[in-house]
Amino acid sequence: MKKFLAILSMLVILLGFSSCENQNVTKLKREIEAADKQCPVNMGMMGDMLSLKYDDKAKEVQLYFSLHDDMMSIDALRNNENMALQSMKLSFSRGESKEMLKQMINAGAGLTVIYKSASTGKTFKVKLSLDDLKDIKDNPMSDSEINRLLLDNQLAMENSRCPYIVDEGMEMVKAYDDGENIVYACRIDEEMYDISALQYAQSEIKNNMKDIFKDPLMRKQLGLIHSLGKGFTYRYYGESSGQSVDITFSNTELSRYAK
Repeated sequence: MKKFLAILSMLVILLGFSSCENQNVTKLKREIEAADKQCPVNMGMMGDMLSLKYDDKAKEVQLYFSLHDDMMSIDALRNNENMALQSMKLSFSRGESKEMLKQMINAGAGLTVIYKSASTGKTFKVKLSLDDLKDIKDNPMSDSEINRLLLDNQLAMENSRCPYIVDEGMEMVKAYDDGENIVYACRIDEEMYDISALQYAQSEIKNNMKDIFKDPLMRKQLGLIHSLGKGFTYRYYGESSGQSVDITFSNTELSRYAK
């Protein structure tokens, strides 16, 4: 009889664990379904988040994104796979993502992010296993470390696209940190544009750029730059003359636009 009661007690305990685990999965599914109902979500210049799913067989959360190729190509992601993976890990080290991270771990789920080109249909996947997610949770980084790495990743991704056409006669060549500012260097065709005219219109160009800062993705990037105590410079330069015009927003100015 005692042996029977001991076995019964063990079964109750095991069933209790099973129930708890199922509740965690059910909770995660409920959150994913609620988020999916809000899709598609415009992510600004990057593209759109199309949907969120929970795959029972794979035991993972799946996020689907449609990318604008002029901002981030699938080929650029493939060429910087480690950077893409690191960016995903870092994104789940930040405040609003920590709750989702916790729920996935509690449910024993991994994560797969699927990026799809809006124009070519090409796809690229980034996977984070349950162990990867646990590692993120167990080894948190400081906000400064997270922001620095996120910015480094963004610059690496931007440079992987370069050079590319910004507008007729304008070509983005390089993005880099000069110590004081994050600089985006844009080469101009001096047969089409007069450097001295750009210099004269510097204030007007700066004022027009503020409209770009309304984009959610741009605001997040400016937030990273601002948090690291740096400013932002858009540099137009001509190879023939060697002259350049800088449109600069100081760290203090960025506080108005950063998210």
